[in-house]
Amino acid sequence: MRRALHFWFTIALTLFAASALAGSGVGYVQVDKIMQLSPRTLAIGKKLQKEFSARNAVLDRMDKQIRDQQDALEKNAASMSDNDRLLAYRNLSNQKLDLETALDNQLALLNSLLGFPESTRFKVKN
Repeated sequence: MRRALHFWFTIALTLFAASALAGSGVGYVQVDKIMQLSPRTLAIGKKLQKEFSARNAVLDRMDKQIRDQQDALEKNAASMSDNDRLLAYRNLSNQKLDLETALDNQLALLNSLLGFPESTRFKVKN
């Protein structure tokens, strides 16, 4: 009997709590969505895109040049002398380091413009 009474009391309490919450109109706000669509954020985004578009073009050209050289090296590596192949791989490695350094410098500049710590990383949404 006591167990049944406890069971029904728990059910009644649960129903009361559910009905109280249903009428309260609890909701949430997507702050990140509001921030993305605010006029100020959109204006800052356009300004940054304009400022960094030329730099991005240079970095894209560097990346394409590295990929093209790597493809050519993979095709021609068998017919190259050991010394030439070693020099070509070393040159390719140096170009990759230059690209990484340029990307890190651009990220540091972006962070300084936005007032973030230098090591901040961003996730890019397409």
